[in-house]
Amino acid sequence: MATILVHIALLAYAAGAAAFLTWLVRPDRRWVSAGRALLLAGVAVHFAAFAAGLGVAALGLGAGVWKSGQLFSLLAAVTVAGYLLLDWRYDLPVAGAFVAPFTVAVMVPAHLVTSQERAVAPQLYHSALLFVHVGAAALGTGILALAFGLALLYLASEKQLKSKHPGRLFARLPSLDLIDKAGYRLAVWGFVFLSLAIATGSLVSRESTGAVMPIAAKQGFAILAWALFASLIQARLVAGWRGRRVALLVVTGFVLLAGTYVGLLGAAPNLHGVAATLICVGLSHREAAIAVRELVVVPAEQVPARLAKLRALPGVREAMLISTCNRVEIFAVAEGRAAAADMLPELGPLAVSRFDEDAARHLFRVAASLESMVVGEAQILGQVKEAAAIAQQAGALGPELQRAFDRAVAAAKRVRAETELARGALSISSVAVQLAHKLLGELQGRSVLVVGAGEMAQLAAKQLRREGASELLVVNRNAARAEELAREVDGVAVSLAELPALLERADVAICSTAAERAVVTREMMARAVKARRYRPIFLVDLTLPRNVEPSANELENVYVYDLDDLERVAAQNRDLRGGQVGRAEEIVEDELRAYLAQTRERQAVPVLARLRAHAEAVAKAEAEKTLAALRGLGEREQKTVRAMAAAIVNKLLHRPTSALREEAGQGPLGDAAARLFGLDEPAPQPVPIPTPDPAPDPAPESDPEPAVLSFPAKR
Repeated sequence: MATILVHIALLAYAAGAAAFLTWLVRPDRRWVSAGRALLLAGVAVHFAAFAAGLGVAALGLGAGVWKSGQLFSLLAAVTVAGYLLLDWRYDLPVAGAFVAPFTVAVMVPAHLVTSQERAVAPQLYHSALLFVHVGAAALGTGILALAFGLALLYLASEKQLKSKHPGRLFARLPSLDLIDKAGYRLAVWGFVFLSLAIATGSLVSRESTGAVMPIAAKQGFAILAWALFASLIQARLVAGWRGRRVALLVVTGFVLLAGTYVGLLGAAPNLHGVAATLICVGLSHREAAIAVRELVVVPAEQVPARLAKLRALPGVREAMLISTCNRVEIFAVAEGRAAAADMLPELGPLAVSRFDEDAARHLFRVAASLESMVVGEAQILGQVKEAAAIAQQAGALGPELQRAFDRAVAAAKRVRAETELARGALSISSVAVQLAHKLLGELQGRSVLVVGAGEMAQLAAKQLRREGASELLVVNRNAARAEELAREVDGVAVSLAELPALLERADVAICSTAAERAVVTREMMARAVKARRYRPIFLVDLTLPRNVEPSANELENVYVYDLDDLERVAAQNRDLRGGQVGRAEEIVEDELRAYLAQTRERQAVPVLARLRAHAEAVAKAEAEKTLAALRGLGEREQKTVRAMAAAIVNKLLHRPTSALREEAGQGPLGDAAARLFGLDEPAPQPVPIPTPDPAPDPAPESDPEPAVLSFPAKR
């Protein structure tokens, strides 16, 4: 009975894990509710299995043996119960996506893999002590497993904030402050139970073996983990450690603790090789940072000269150059892929080459703003049109690129007309406030510092005040302007000379001055963060040139975001909120398929035309040769011979023509026909043969063989 209940609990845990993982992909809160309900049901059944069944003694809690499978099972149940309490207190569904799969991973080997029983104490002397030891070890490990999961969440969220490239799960991660507080509290409670487990384990060991603490790998890992967590708590209380260093210590401590359980389980076990026509070579914000793009950007006045240089490359027939702050890309029509290699040196090692369908798809996506830093922005379409106009004026835009450009523009217009991708853009100030929430959690009681008097800084400050910021400090070189701005945002004006001390006080600092060099330096922030006892601070730099040294972001618990960083976050948020990108991509792919079908059909038509022309030329030459050899045929008979030759051509080409039209250039038949009939070679010029005279000619017959020597037989 107990085994059946445990298996039911395992199924509930697996279903809960599936629900939470589905929520990560499809952010619907109903999946979270389902996952919580399944975990709650699973843990209830699980504890029922421990309480019922064969009783406590059969589970090993009052006997002289302890089965490793049951130990892992208890650990899983405690971890799930702890998570449900944690989730009830802090609302952490994203942690459920870690806990539920972790529980399944622990339960499967615990109950589906045969494990050996091993004696741990005499049967009649210390069953109650063993009970306390095992219970404390399970509680401590389960709580520290939760702390470990939160530490991983903190490191992932902190890495995304530091790297300024938030991923798709960024919006569903809790604030760093919340993760830090909850993780530290779990680490403290886990340390308490771990201390109890080690103390009772020492007593159990003394009664069973005579040694207070027999030193083995298992006990050694446990002691090292205990010492590490003790050091962590001391550093937090004395030196104010928090953030990444604490998360790393928690991860290291749990890994050491996991070593305690090692050994408890017995189980270990151009599809056709055709050269490319359409080429795209370049780089964008996706491949290179702005510092790299600055080195290869082409000013507008130099674009015609660059196009002329591109046209001079071997095999290049058409070219177009798109050069903006976010991308430098060349679109060209060439006779082979070797031309792309000739374009790469001037763009550097980070440049990417695309061919044929991939190149066309990229052009369509660029025009539709799907490749922009801020998805949906309208400026890129105008930039693509301008690039095409310059190429046309320079004589570099030929018919192939023109057709691709026209279809790309049509796709972009459909995206703007049929989706809301370009509507409802998030403001920079609102993104800054969202990031403040992400880092600090609730803003009630937080202090905000405004340095300068920029419009975006004012908007962000007002929004932070509405979100609950209790203190708003305004710094400006002009005292009168500082007072004016302070009244507008309901803040307090302070002197610029106090900036270093204010950075020690503020939780959010918004910089928007007209200074030509950094107002907030790395050294200034290094001193401030130490004085802050490593409390996180969020610096928003809304100016160019930048007011905050970018290297300050490298400091621990210092988060610096400039305009480009905020735009990237705005783009990510729009992707997550709008839900229009998928529809836009469908439109682009639809237009791309239509363009490719037209292109392939145009490619197939010349093959048909050349094949028919070749066949008709051969038939006509042979008919004229035959007529020249025949004497005395009238005009009607001559027409009959020529009609017969044309009919033979039509009959022979009927099925090949149908097959080539059905294939529309998408298969190998066109290339095969061109190769078999030599259609890629220059067409032979038929030798003119005089029309034979219908009357008998007494003169000697001329030898017709010289005319035959000039025909394709020589090939």
